[in-house]
Amino acid sequence: MSATAIERAKTTKGWLTCAVVVLLVALSLANGAGNYLENRPVFTEQGVTWPAVWGQSVLLYAYLFLPIVIGVRAAMMVRVENDDHNWRRMASYDAALVPVYRGKVGALVRFCAAAQLIHVVLFLVTGLLLGFDPAPVTLARFLLWALAGWVGACAVALAQLYAALRIASFASAVTVAVVGAVAGFLITIPVPAAAYVFPYTQIGVGMRARALESFTGGQAALFLLVNLVLITGFAWAGARVVRRWEY
Repeated sequence: MSATAIERAKTTKGWLTCAVVVLLVALSLANGAGNYLENRPVFTEQGVTWPAVWGQSVLLYAYLFLPIVIGVRAAMMVRVENDDHNWRRMASYDAALVPVYRGKVGALVRFCAAAQLIHVVLFLVTGLLLGFDPAPVTLARFLLWALAGWVGACAVALAQLYAALRIASFASAVTVAVVGAVAGFLITIPVPAAAYVFPYTQIGVGMRARALESFTGGQAALFLLVNLVLITGFAWAGARVVRRWEY
């Protein structure tokens, strides 16, 4: 709780990234709803409702919008410490790793969870406004995909936190997120299988942005294994950077 309180006090402008998430989710869902309404006779004939809005809205959100916003959030967190020389001061108390670094990891994980919650809530509201049937089995599937997307978002967050720690420039750290997100979005078109191993595509894979069908057993196992490796690997690498810095 102390690490959480400290990080919350430092990121006084953290609400800006949350506001950006709300705006981007709203725009994505508006696009999805608009596409559904334009093609409603076709979707009605096929019996497609919720997946039509989900697929259209999640594509840009999962592959581009959220990874970039996560990159900005991570860069902001590190810049606060760099600008105020807090790493050196906290290292003198042997606190650079705990609670500072772990506090940032926890804050990013919670931010990713909040972003997914925002998307799910607005998605459900959009579907209900369009008159979709809120069948519990159907909604449970999307909640599961959102949860998988959160796991993928944590992988992106840890990768970006590591990048921000290694790169002194705020703009350069954000550029890494932009390049990673765009590269991931583009690589999934000619080589869909690459999405399962590329860090910046994990949100889209988890949310089934292109597949629009549930994981098979093998796909789920691969997704969880890759994200476990990414999360633990980048978390360890970031902690190593903080621990070995020469102040």
